[in-house]
Amino acid sequence: MVRRGNTQSSVDRKQRVEPLPAPVHPSPEALLLQRDAIQLTVVACGVPQREVEDVTADCLAAAWAAIQRGDFRVHAWVDPVEALRRWLYGIAWRLSAHERDRARHRREVLVDAPWDFAREEPALDAEAQLRARVILRALDALPETQRALLLATAEGATPSELSAPLRVTPRAVLHQLSRARRALLVAARVE
Repeated sequence: MVRRGNTQSSVDRKQRVEPLPAPVHPSPEALLLQRDAIQLTVVACGVPQREVEDVTADCLAAAWAAIQRGDFRVHAWVDPVEALRRWLYGIAWRLSAHERDRARHRREVLVDAPWDFAREEPALDAEAQLRARVILRALDALPETQRALLLATAEGATPSELSAPLRVTPRAVLHQLSRARRALLVAARVE
């Protein structure tokens, strides 16, 4: 039988292989030195500014937990700082994507301070009550289409939303809305 290629036996090759050096594990200090790089990655991935600190902290916690589990090992012939930086980039990228998905599908509206309806009390002065009665009477005096248009707008409907059922353009809705407001002001002044 003729051998082709390498003439050394597999036993010879096994004897020449040197044992692998022990893996190097990063310290917590080495992990914290990469905090700025993690923050830059999180910002570059499009996480809102108010969430950057939280995602960075989550990234550091996830990385440290993975190091403790033994999921990150660097061999001696690889630059440990560069390997750690690349590994942390992957973690930061993944957590940033999750955060963006959470923010995109979030149902609540983030505001500085929500309104506290429990503290609001109705106007107690007689003049404010009189003005409210005048406006309500003026609103009742308007034609039904103008009243419906004003009330729908007060509830937050846009001219584009109102134009579809009326089968008119949004500009026509704006014109009708302007006329309804003018009629309300005139009716309120008469009373």
